[in-house]
Amino acid sequence: MTNEANEAHIDGRLRYRLLTGGDTSEFCEKVSQALADGYVLSGSPAITHDGEKTITAQAVVLASVVTPVSTDGDGFPTGSSTT
Repeated sequence: MTNEANEAHIDGRLRYRLLTGGDTSEFCEKVSQALADGYVLSGSPAITHDGEKTITAQAVVLASVVTPVSTDGDGFPTGSSTT
């Protein structure tokens, strides 16, 4: 494996995953399992229809690769303006 390929993994797990499936409880279980395995949601879910079935997607990244954002206690990044 090249160094570039190694950087895509941490402890044998992919840093980024795009989970896809039907709009079913099985898809929700797949996302829930990823969260239990140390991943966090990355962005909003996507949903589309191919003419026959609904397809859903959710990106997740390992929590260890996410840089925490400091806040002033208001939920917004430090120094940001909400006005």
